[in-house]
Amino acid sequence: MRKVGLAILIMLSLKGSAKSVHYSFISHWEIKAPVNVVWEYISKGQEWHYWWRSVVKTRLLQKGDTNGTGEIIQYTWKSFLPFKLKINFKITGKDLYKEIRGESTGDLIGTGIWRFEEKNGITYVDYQWEVESTKKLVNFLSHFMKGFFTYSHNVIMHRGEKGLKKALQS
Repeated sequence: MRKVGLAILIMLSLKGSAKSVHYSFISHWEIKAPVNVVWEYISKGQEWHYWWRSVVKTRLLQKGDTNGTGEIIQYTWKSFLPFKLKINFKITGKDLYKEIRGESTGDLIGTGIWRFEEKNGITYVDYQWEVESTKKLVNFLSHFMKGFFTYSHNVIMHRGEKGLKKALQS
């Protein structure tokens, strides 16, 4: 009975009090592989769940043009936290082997940019993501756990880098 009371208290406190919270994430990967190979893996977002441990599921919602612009993929993400995030990511532009731009909706709303640069056989990948959470529980807990959620994001991104390196055997 205590758990039910606590759940009701949490839900009442979430009602109307959970303003969206802004997050600014920047991730850096170093992959020992040519940029065109790294690009192929990252630009095929529908296949991320094969090599990225935190991607539970992907689903193509809309095909893009021949360049991939307009493509919308729904991702279900899971870290070590006791909930999942569902995000729809729409590709808004691509510059071959240089940049992929997109917009997200769902549990996180905002913009993301993947940038690629190859030097001496190593591809440097930077991902910048500016988002706001729409998930009430995350917004409520962010008041005192924002740093922890940032850490969770960093773990997810580290899993992506590690998974891509393993897939490429680099």
